[in-house]
Amino acid sequence: MRGGATNADARNPSPQPSPLLRGREWEPARVAVPKPCHRVAFRNGRNGVSSQRGERGSATILVLALVAIMMVFLTTNQRVLYNLKREVRLVEQQQLKKFQPPPAKPAAPPVRP
Repeated sequence: MRGGATNADARNPSPQPSPLLRGREWEPARVAVPKPCHRVAFRNGRNGVSSQRGERGSATILVLALVAIMMVFLTTNQRVLYNLKREVRLVEQQQLKKFQPPPAKPAAPPVRP
């Protein structure tokens, strides 16, 4: 056996890939490992699982809360505008009634001698 292999190596095959002859030395075969198409979860946090999913959930909840607050402001503003429009209309009617020129008096019938 070449390369310093012993009989113990022949009886106990290693789980490593079979060696290849490169030049004059034996080297383990290099296997191309495909890169993952998705993000790899990093182990960080108390339970060892990625906290990235929790961060995404928090961002979603925050955005939904902001949208809900904006909707409350919109409905409140619409109601206030409706009430203001009614009040302006009432004030306008009162002013028209107050500052309306007096009605013309009917002409008095001519006096006969």
